[in-house]
Amino acid sequence: MLSNRTPKLLVGVLCLCLTLSAGGRADDVPTEEAESSSSEQERLDILQQAIKNDYDRLEEKLLELAEYTRRTDPDRADLLIRVRRESTSRRISAQMDRVIESLTPSDKGDVLFGDALSRQEELIGDLSALLALLQSEDERDRIDAEIARIQELLKDTNRIIGQQKDVRADTERGGDPKDLQGDQQKVTEEAGQLAEKIDQQDAERQAEKSDQSSEGEPKEGDPNEPSEDASDEGKEPGEPSEKEPSESESSEDSEGQSSEQSQSGEGEPQEAAEPSEGEQESSEGQSQKQGQQSSQPGQPQSGQKPQSEQQTPGREQLEQAREQMQRAIEQLQQEKLDEASDEQDAAIAKLEEMKAELEEILRQLREEERKMLLAQLEARFQRMLELQLNINNGTLKLDRQPVEERDNDRHLAESTKLSRDEQSNITEADKALMLLKEDGASVAFPEAVEMMIDNMQAVAGRLQRGQTAETTQLLERLIVESLEEMIFALQKEMEKQEQQQGGEGQQQGQPSDPQLVDQLAELKLIRSLQMQINRLTEQYGSEFEGEQAQELEALNFLRKLSQRQERIQDATYDLSIGKNK
Repeated sequence: MLSNRTPKLLVGVLCLCLTLSAGGRADDVPTEEAESSSSEQERLDILQQAIKNDYDRLEEKLLELAEYTRRTDPDRADLLIRVRRESTSRRISAQMDRVIESLTPSDKGDVLFGDALSRQEELIGDLSALLALLQSEDERDRIDAEIARIQELLKDTNRIIGQQKDVRADTERGGDPKDLQGDQQKVTEEAGQLAEKIDQQDAERQAEKSDQSSEGEPKEGDPNEPSEDASDEGKEPGEPSEKEPSESESSEDSEGQSSEQSQSGEGEPQEAAEPSEGEQESSEGQSQKQGQQSSQPGQPQSGQKPQSEQQTPGREQLEQAREQMQRAIEQLQQEKLDEASDEQDAAIAKLEEMKAELEEILRQLREEERKMLLAQLEARFQRMLELQLNINNGTLKLDRQPVEERDNDRHLAESTKLSRDEQSNITEADKALMLLKEDGASVAFPEAVEMMIDNMQAVAGRLQRGQTAETTQLLERLIVESLEEMIFALQKEMEKQEQQQGGEGQQQGQPSDPQLVDQLAELKLIRSLQMQINRLTEQYGSEFEGEQAQELEALNFLRKLSQRQERIQDATYDLSIGKNK
């Protein structure tokens, strides 16, 4: 039985592959040394083979875990299958094979370092994208929890600002200094409790990140060295491990080095411990390489603390506000009301700065949340489109058989199977509709999905009865058109966000657009919904003589079309008044 920690282990293996690929690139070895040292060439070849072995096991685990969780956690199983498909489409395993070939010395002893480097750069990008996809489920939960936390801190901050303003107003009115001192003390204590709350939350987040790092990421040390198992797999049977001494040897070496360093540094000033010029150059070069890799997941940008070491935004301003409050208390003790009022004004200003910091981080979190929602919806609609196209092809194949040549029982059985597939798509559409309604940032998308579900239900019912003629096929085509249009709108919005991030981006403090997609995309979607109603009305009208439909099924469907028309009218009105803003 697979452990519940397997998803984290999968992420850990992928992080290891990514770290080793980044740390073991060919440019880390000087060309002259690589050409003169066959052992160094062999080490690179073994290292890349170890990465390949780790990755092959990861792909096996993805399929194994997806099959295991298919019934208990279908969403996670679907995510793992998507990761596996993405890996296949990017040909990551084949890319690793080509890197190994480039690092394998030829008959003349030549190694294609340049070719290996270019392939590794591309490989690192693909692994990063795969890692982001694998972590997307947990990342959505993390963002939701962080949004709730920041919102609660904002609520507390606003309450303290209001209390401080009340005390300041009483001070300016010349209230009793003793009463004012007591009121100010209460506000100061409230601010202190908020500071303790933030510090506790930061400590918990730090501990959680440390736990995740110890579980999933390789430990600190030489990033170029694979795990013990991975290194052994890359060697010939019976070949001793050269790079990994035993614990006792490692401990003795470490103690010996420490002793030598302490002896050599004895009696010398601290400045003597600075690295030599050559070491500085090496260190600078290493720093530059790390800076080039700063865009990889889990690595902080240059000049910034790692995310796990950063305080909650606004914590520093809160501390400064507390200091101002304490000085206000001291002024009130001396009955200096004007000076106390000035200190209270300064405290309010710092609290307002804290509020602005929290609002900014909340805006950024909501943008991340929307970006993930777009990707989640786009992936879901892509899967639905793939299944719907298969259903459409199956319907066409069944309908092409002449009626007089059909085996009615077989025809109905195959049509019923297509109906069950359509029911599966309805389930996926219901999940997408729930996400859209929870988000509430779109008017046209929820309506489009609801109408698509109506069409799917009509198709499922008709296929259940073995009806594969023109009306069924039209409904199926409309489903495909709806999916394609929604996918296109989502992809355009994601491209727009990437361009904004690639350029100057959104200025700090500028309010973000809360809409799921832009207004034009919403209008186009509503227009398509109206055209669908028109086409269905014409199709059903062509099936009957005269102006009145008599069959109960047709009457029910036409009644639903009438309801759709009313919903489109309501959606158009909601869009015109900016209900999605």
